[in-house]
Parts: sequence; C-alpha cells; structure tokens
Amino acid sequence: MSCRLVCSALLVAAAACQIDGSEPVPFVAPEPTPPYLPVPPAQAARRLVLLHTNDEHSHLLGFGPQSDYVFLPEFSGSFTPGGWAVDPEATAASISQKLATNVDRETVGGIVRRQYLINRERAAAAATATPVLLLSAGDVSMGSAFHIAYAAGQAPDLLAMAFLGYDFITLGNHEFDFGPDLLAASIAGANVTTFGGGVPILAGNMYFTDVQAGGPGEALLGLFDEGDSGAPIMPWATRQLSNGLKVGLFGLMGYEAALFAPNKAPIAFSAPPGGADCGPALPCTAGLSCVRRHCVDPLDAAGHLAALVDDAQRLTDRLRNQAGVDLVIALSHLGIDEDTALAAETTGIDVIIGGHSHSEVLAHRVNESIIVQAGDYGRKLGKLTLTIAPDGAIDVVPSASALLDVDWRIDAELRGATALAGVERATAFTAGLIGGLIGTLNEQLVTPLAGDFLGLGVESLVQPLVGVTSNHPIVGERAHRDSHLAHLVTDAVLDRIANHKCFVDRPVVAVQANGVLRETLRFSSRDARTTVADIFGVVPLGGSPYQRTKATPGYPVVMFKLNAVEMLAGLDIGVSRGLASDAFFLSYAGMRTRYDTSRPPFDPTAPDPWATGMIVRIELEREPFSGDFFTLYDASAATPWRDDEGDPIDPQGYLVTIATNFYLAGFLDTFGLSPRDEDGAPIAGASMTERLAPTVVCYNVSATISHDLGCLVGVAPLKMCNTLAGWPLLDELPELKEWEAIALYLQELGDLPADRYAGTEVLEADLRVRAVAP
Repeated sequence: MSCRLVCSALLVAAAACQIDGSEPVPFVAPEPTPPYLPVPPAQAARRLVLLHTNDEHSHLLGFGPQSDYVFLPEFSGSFTPGGWAVDPEATAASISQKLATNVDRETVGGIVRRQYLINRERAAAAATATPVLLLSAGDVSMGSAFHIAYAAGQAPDLLAMAFLGYDFITLGNHEFDFGPDLLAASIAGANVTTFGGGVPILAGNMYFTDVQAGGPGEALLGLFDEGDSGAPIMPWATRQLSNGLKVGLFGLMGYEAALFAPNKAPIAFSAPPGGADCGPALPCTAGLSCVRRHCVDPLDAAGHLAALVDDAQRLTDRLRNQAGVDLVIALSHLGIDEDTALAAETTGIDVIIGGHSHSEVLAHRVNESIIVQAGDYGRKLGKLTLTIAPDGAIDVVPSASALLDVDWRIDAELRGATALAGVERATAFTAGLIGGLIGTLNEQLVTPLAGDFLGLGVESLVQPLVGVTSNHPIVGERAHRDSHLAHLVTDAVLDRIANHKCFVDRPVVAVQANGVLRETLRFSSRDARTTVADIFGVVPLGGSPYQRTKATPGYPVVMFKLNAVEMLAGLDIGVSRGLASDAFFLSYAGMRTRYDTSRPPFDPTAPDPWATGMIVRIELEREPFSGDFFTLYDASAATPWRDDEGDPIDPQGYLVTIATNFYLAGFLDTFGLSPRDEDGAPIAGASMTERLAPTVVCYNVSATISHDLGCLVGVAPLKMCNTLAGWPLLDELPELKEWEAIALYLQELGDLPADRYAGTEVLEADLRVRAVAP
C-alpha cells in the first residue's frame, strides 16, 4: 500500500470518529501476528522399578523345615572329610519329583525361588523399557548354617547376591558378628571369586577414626573409598539408567542396629559430637564408650539419632547438589521407627528402603519420603514402581507395587511355565552354588560334633536329628513376652549347666533375650522330625572370638556371677527397655519375676533404690527344674531381700550364677555391669571380650565322670575353657555352644508330648516374666 493510500485511510478513519461531534479517539495500531510455532508434546513421566529385600540372614535354603525344601542337592556316596560331591542326576530327579508334587508348602523363601521371581519381574519391566534396580537393606548374613563360612573368610550370601544381580546393598549390624576383619575377608573373597564383580556395598555413616595401623578394622578400611570410586565399599554411588534417569544411593546403619553390634569396634557409626577425649591409653569412665575419640553415652538415643540425621542430610545434599541426581534412595538398616524419624527430620530423600526391624511395610509417605520394607529371611520380594515427572515429582504406582510372596506357588509356576528347562536351571543353580557349599559347611559343622562326648549322631546339616520328633512347632517370635521357644532355649542351657553339681554353684539362672532368638523351631510336615540346620537356625548368630582353628560355629555359653543388685538392674533393663525394644526383652529358666510398668526404671543411686525399678519381685528356684521357688526380692516388703531360708541378706554380697551366651553377655558394659568371678570380684580386662574369656564353658573331653560329686551319668563333664593364663584358648577343649545345648536337650526329651512347649502363647500361669495385674 502506498503512503498516499495509507494517509487517506487514516484521514477517513479520523473523520468517521468525528461524525457525532465528540473528541477524536487516538488510533492504536494492532499487534503484529506472531509467527506459527508448533506446541511441543508434554514430556512423559519416566518409570523405575525397585526390587528390594532386607534381613535375608543367610536363608539360602528357605525359611522353615530344612529337610522339606524342594531345591536340596543330592550327594553321591557318603560324607568324607573332603566334603560331598553333588550328584547332578539324582539332584535333577529329586527336584523334578518334588516340583511335580508340590511337596513343600511349608518352607518359604529360598534363593532359587527368589532368583526365578526376580528374573520374571525383570522380564516384565523390560517389555516396557523400564529400568530395574535390585537392592538390599542389610543383614544379608547370620541366620542359618551358611554363615559358618564367614568364619573362614567366605561369603556365600554375597556370592548368591552377585549371581542374582543385586545392584547395591548396605551393611547390617550382623555383618559385624565376627568382627570387622572377618567381614573384610569375606567381602574381599567375594570380589575375588566374582572376578571383581561383587555387589557394591554402600555405608555412608561408617567411620574409621578409631582404627589403628596394623590393628582391627584396617582391612575393612582398605576396601573403603569415596563415592562412585568403584571400591567394594563406598559411602554413596550414582547410577545412570537406560531411560535417562540418574539415581543416587547411600547406605545407613541405624542407632539401635549399631548398638546391637558389639563386635564392630573399632568401627563406628553416627554418634553425638563432643564429650571428653579418649583413646587406647585414655579410657572413658564407666557407662561411656569411646567413639571417634570422644566419650559417648551409648544409651543417648536422641543424640545418636540427631547425628544420624545430620549424616543423612549431608549425603543427600551431596547427591543432589554435586552429583545432580533425579532421585535419592537411602538403603537404611535403621528399623521402621528410625526410618520414620529420618524421613520427618530430613529433606530430599525420595525413597527409604528399610531393614533391621524385619517389618513388612507397604509404600507410604512420611514428609516427602516413600518408605518400604520387605519383612525378612527372603520370604518376600519387595517391588516398588515409581513415576518421575518432568518437574521432578515422584509418585508410587500402587497397582505395580507390592510385597511379592516367595513360596511354593513359585515352584508350580517354575515347573509349569518352563517345563524341564526350569527344572534344569534350578538344578544347575542348586548344584553350582548351594550344593558346592553344603559339603564344605557340613565338614565345618559336623566334624567337630563327631566325638562321643556329644553323640548327636548326625552326618548332614539336613539330616533329621536322631530320636527327636514333635507334632507341633516350638513357637518363638512373641514380642515383649515369654515364648515357648525362649523357655526351651533357657531350659536347655540350664539343663547342660546345672546338671553338673560338681561344677556349678547354686542358685543358677539361664538368661536369653528375644533378639537372639531368630526363628520358631519347626518340624517336618512329612516325618515330624527336625534337623541340625533347623536347630542351628534358632540361635545361629556369631562364633568364638577365642578359638579359631577348631571352633564350632555359634556363640559359646558363658557363665559368671552377678550380685543380686546387679542382677536386679539387668532384669529391669529386660522390661524397662524390653517393652520398648523387643530385642532386649529377657526370659529365663531357674527364676520367675513380676514387673510393674507404673514404676520408673531402676536407679541404684536413688535415696530409696527399692522404690524404683519395674521389677517388683524375684523368685529363684532352689534346685533346677524342681518347681520349688523362694522369694529373693519383694519391693513391697519391709525387708526386700531374703535368702532361701527367709533370712535378711545384703544384696550386694549375694551372688547368683548366670549362664547365657557370649553375645548377650557382651552388653554388660553398655548397661554399667561387669561379670564377676566365683569369689564375687569383678573380672579384670581391657575389653569385654577379655573379661569374658575366663567365663566360656567347654567340654572337658579328657575327664572322667565323678559320681561321688553328683554329676549325671552320661553327661560330658564341663569346665571353664580358660584354665591357663591368657587366651586364645586351647583348641582341644570344645566350647559349649547354645545351639548344641538345645540339640542335646531335645534328644533327652525325645518325642515331645503334645502339651510340651506347645501353642502359640505361653499360658499366663506359666509365664516366667509376668506383669503385675493393674
């Protein structure tokens, strides 16, 4: 358009605006039309599947009657010191027959079933191009006969997890049961066996401050390096996934879990700062622990949790701000209560995959964190499906998130879906991984038991124990109260110890804590019998810190004295703390107590100490299993303390013999107690391990039974292992293990009557730890 035409048009428009004689309106040119731009499609949310387990506790052969498990290998010939050879044809035939008949509907879990389920879920995710991470929240070891291998620096659980393709795991407290050096040896051994392809371990709040050159913990420190370094142990790591997501992960050990790992020293975890300086030459005062060169109250839960939150926030910020991840995952061996507190007190943790409390926790949010946990013993496989939106929002897909059962139904699916190929794969896995280990483990476990002094008459971990049957399980896992299993275990230890009148001073009490009892004792659904592996699984933890070359696995029985006031303090912890944290709840044989939760915990420094303490009554049995009790302590009486004749006593000078296991005794220091010798003097030593050395009970295999002294005919004589100054102890004196005591006691009982240790709950009248009626 020409300038003349534009001007004419403007004049016409201006004239038109003045037709009515009003003021002219200024002309405003219209906005130019923008160029055409196509609208981009909304970016789709990306998916991620997290498969997770926790607290597997060496249950490679499942959880339940071991002899019923479908995937047991068959061996050629008989057991020899060189081990057993797996017979592939017999194994294949046995597995095929058991799969076809669904013979095992009682034993759940097991590494073969878990492998199949993991592979099935991976295949389903691959069909939609969804990446999968397979993770564990710790305590992969200690809980079945397989953990025996750790004492020799082997790691069957870590090998199995590498075979299944776990991406990352964290450490649990029971990984330290044999101490940091054997833990380091097992991790290093697994990495050598897998040619460097071992499962990376994340431990973000583990500290090596107290490790001395050439001392314990140095080997573990040698495996540790910074995040994303590729070292066997790292504080954190990142993983770039196939759909572009970048995931950051770190591992945590909780306060209670670390407290339950007395053999971890000198390794430390999150702890409050400050406190007096300490070290090897500068010990802390009674009741305090030297952690990272400062004296710390080990029972300061609030302080430890605050330090844990600080460590977790530091790791989270590192991953978000420096590594630039889209998602932060904490592999947490804290337990559900501490997980909840962690989520409430931190920002930026998207997912907490938990362990330690053995809880089955479906996905739920606390603050901005999604918390899950998959129970224990490999009975469940956790599956958490997430969507991550372009704006970073993370949501759970409920229809694709669950705790998947790992049980006999997978056997039917494995058989039906893949026919013979599935059986062949299961057979190969069993023969290659499990079968190869069982022969070695049989030698380690059975050979020390072959002597006549025990006479268990077994050649196999899964061979039924001679002369022992029951038509019912002996049930444990009763939170905050007695169980039939606790009664069985304490009765067995008391039976071993107290039968030796020439050896043990009266009164004698056997003590056990719920946290040490790992599972109900089950009997086969086919023949009502139990195996050494089943019995070992009841109290499977640990080994000996004293004997190396000939030691049988499992914690030894220890025996020491406490005065009556110290015993009251310990019993009070068993309810004052045991009613809050079930692991501390104590049961016993040879004693009965009553408690009142309306009273404060025991305070021996109070003006009237007998007015404190939840324990209000202690009764001791005059002779074990006699049922004849006398009242030692009655908080409501004018004279609270009396002996078996009813005469007043000084409780500081009244000694009681305590029989328990090495692990439980290791907590005496934590609560300000100390084992005493037969004269009532505290046993000296720089550490609790040193002080407990002379309390370990051994079989005196060279001694003859003295009938004149009242020992029972046929009972192997006992003696204290440390008859000479110093330790390690003499290897030719086999330690009495708690699980051995159970096996021998069951053989004494023979066929259990239908009412012996029967039912899910102990009747109120039979409880050895009873609440005072409100």
